[in-house]
Amino acid sequence: MRIRRVAAVILAVAVAVVAVVGVRLATRVRVARERTIRAGVAAVTAPAGHQALYAVAPDGTAAITITAPLETTRAEVTTTAGVFALDPLDLTNVRGDVRFDVTTVVTHSFDSPTQNAAQTGHARNWLEVGPDVTPVRREAVRWARFAIRRVVSTSAHDLASGEALPADGGGVQRSVHFVLDGELTVHGITVPRTAAVDAVFIWAPGAPAGANPARIEVHSSAPVPVSLATQDVKPRDPAGVFLDGALAVVGQKLADTAMVSFHFSAIPTTDAHP
Repeated sequence: MRIRRVAAVILAVAVAVVAVVGVRLATRVRVARERTIRAGVAAVTAPAGHQALYAVAPDGTAAITITAPLETTRAEVTTTAGVFALDPLDLTNVRGDVRFDVTTVVTHSFDSPTQNAAQTGHARNWLEVGPDVTPVRREAVRWARFAIRRVVSTSAHDLASGEALPADGGGVQRSVHFVLDGELTVHGITVPRTAAVDAVFIWAPGAPAGANPARIEVHSSAPVPVSLATQDVKPRDPAGVFLDGALAVVGQKLADTAMVSFHFSAIPTTDAHP
């Protein structure tokens, strides 16, 4: 009889221990499941930024003005390229570059087509993209490039901010002002430079909420100064050989600082190296 009582007590204790262990195990499983669910929900709902790639269209332009005491030189570059990335949720995160093909430079300083043609030839020689420059050298200095390194300031934090206005052809657009720090490369020489630009982000008609812009139009809001001396842009013959003494002949017809304004458009791309 006593043995039976002891066995019953042992059995009761064992059942209690198993019950406690079972509750603790169930609690741990429930907690682990809740953590997993919370992590999954957070992964789905967290507003993580994403980079949208845009390719610069080839029909952009750069307008160049050099004001000297005796003459004002006006020129234009008519081919662009490049790619940049932006985060629609954080417009301070913009990186990339814009390139201008200086082999397309054409001057229009005069009323005479003959004078403009001659000055265009001089400009291309000075930039070492003249007809007799070696192909390797011409390609090395062909592109003037502005590489965006940092957004100094922006008028809107994200693309959802600001007033949406009707866009030409339907859809909507928003304008954002940027001040950009970057590196300017002209004639193979790189210098730091700051550029102020206005960007118009354009959405197609019927674009769903949260869609990326279908097109971006960018233009400089102030001219960017470029020093000819700093960039080693100077008188050269068609083969790119420096013409010693030519600056004295040019005299007061040319100043050192070129003021450059630009405009380009960009469309979405998946190619980071167009």
